[in-house]
Amino acid sequence: MNVIELLKKLIAINSINPFTTVTSEDGKVYGIGNEEKILDFIEPLLVDGGFSCKRQIVQEHCIISVDGKAVSVPKRTNLLCEKGSGNSSILFSGHVDTVEVKSGWTEQEALTPMEKVVGGKRRIYGLGSNDMLAGIAVMIRSALDAEIPGGRKLKLAFLCDEEFWSIGVNALCGSSFLDDVEVIFVPEIGESDLSTPVDKKTVCLGRMGRCEFEFTVPGTGGHGAVSRKNGLVNAATDAAKLVLALESYAYQIEKTFTFGDEPWEKITNSAFVNRIDAGMGGLSIPDHAKVIFDRSFVPGEKIANELVLLQGLVDALYVNGTFKEVSGEKISVRERYRPTPASDAYVVSKESNWVKKIQTVINRGIVFTMGNSVADENVYARTVKVPVIVIGPIGEDCHSAHEWVDIGSVEELYEIYKKIIMC
Repeated sequence: MNVIELLKKLIAINSINPFTTVTSEDGKVYGIGNEEKILDFIEPLLVDGGFSCKRQIVQEHCIISVDGKAVSVPKRTNLLCEKGSGNSSILFSGHVDTVEVKSGWTEQEALTPMEKVVGGKRRIYGLGSNDMLAGIAVMIRSALDAEIPGGRKLKLAFLCDEEFWSIGVNALCGSSFLDDVEVIFVPEIGESDLSTPVDKKTVCLGRMGRCEFEFTVPGTGGHGAVSRKNGLVNAATDAAKLVLALESYAYQIEKTFTFGDEPWEKITNSAFVNRIDAGMGGLSIPDHAKVIFDRSFVPGEKIANELVLLQGLVDALYVNGTFKEVSGEKISVRERYRPTPASDAYVVSKESNWVKKIQTVINRGIVFTMGNSVADENVYARTVKVPVIVIGPIGEDCHSAHEWVDIGSVEELYEIYKKIIMC
């Protein structure tokens, strides 16, 4: 079974992560994922190839009570494999979950790999084909086919839940499995917002960070029939004023990080309001509102500093009279709750020994980029403190209907990862 045949089998296995959580009555958050079947397929392939494999339990199966009803929470695991001997190891890491089926194709179509020729090049269409089951196929096939040099171990981590909270990689980073790892390679998409030369191979050296901030906006409430009554404060109206202020602020904090002379060797942060909640739709003036502000970060920016800046923005809006206190209460801001920590941006130096090795492994020109989106790699960079390098296939339409990956790029990636193992 070659790497392309393996990719087709992986696409046909439902590993959809439905972006769903449930919260127990004691406040614990559980994810409703679906990765065990694909891990059950992968594990025996590697065991037969001489790897020792174990399942790291990320979430135990249990029955919890939610609003008085019993809810079954699935077991979720990471599959961790290793082969070789020595005091150091390299790690290949990838996530096995996919996003849900998007509008434009059926689940049957999404889970049925289809090969097509477009513009003279062969593609495979299917859910997760590019993000990132092609990379998973490359990890498996290259690990089985390459000879591991003496004095080094090759480790493989197949992770759950990258597409939601990254609970899989957070669990892994709290274990001893990574203690001897000197570099991490991820055969993932490393998207950039700038087009790069098609005759060169893209190597992604970092990713932006990201955090959401939640504003709570107070109002007085009151009967809507007397909405003009003096002293009443509509939380929905104040939320709208806050949104306009945040829109202006988003442009004021625009920052570009540059890590080279080429046009694609730069990345710019982003910020936007992604949610507004206010009122019940009845004849009552809203007495509270929520505004969620989504912020990405380039290297050098810090999430902790942003919270201070946002609080300063709110304070200034009270000083200039945009808002008035409501019974002594002001708009508050905090990091939006998530069961795993948010991550700052990271970038690997082009002078890193492993980056220099990659330039000898890839037998054509290289383009260095940074990814616009956060991923499991941010967690590695935050916790393990070793180079995290992304070299992935070519494809498009991730998180969309009719996702595809270029077959030639997958075959090339397989050869690259075999050489990485042996270098």
